Amino acid sequence: MGKRLIFMILISFSLVSFNSKDLFLKKIGHNEKTILNDTITWKKLGLVKFVKMKHKDYGTANYPVASPEVKLLHNKKVVISGFLIPINNEDFALSKTVFSSCFFCGKEGPETVVGLKFKDKKLKLRVDQYVTITGVFKINEKDPDDWMYQMEKVVILKTN
Repeated sequence: MGKRLIFMILISFSLVSFNSKDLFLKKIGHNEKTILNDTITWKKLGLVKFVKMKHKDYGTANYPVASPEVKLLHNKKVVISGFLIPINNEDFALSKTVFSSCFFCGKEGPETVVGLKFKDKKLKLRVDQYVTITGVFKINEKDPDDWMYQMEKVVILKTN
């Protein structure tokens, strides 16, 4: 009975001590410290509809229409976490899932990736590296040949 009670107490403390939000400190600017967590989630990015419209090269194409909540973040600085996917030697995307399950393998939709333009071009990054990043969020609802969601001036805040 004593071992069982000690086990239950340890489990209770461990459940209480972990926060469901991934909060962390990141030094911003010179001396200012800020607590950051994701300001946009993959669930919110998934709230997208597609409208079939005429396209000069394809005849018709599916164009995304982002949710009003996501549209409010256009041209705003956001924080999001996900898996890095290399596109070529210079370009990367952030994915909701690992490379083997990502959009490019046909298992997810285009709303599960964000095209990235890093502020620092000389980063050493790994495939499927889980990161938290910040940057200026852009929505593309006009060009079906480009990323639906993009981020510019991207900086990595945290890696796992």
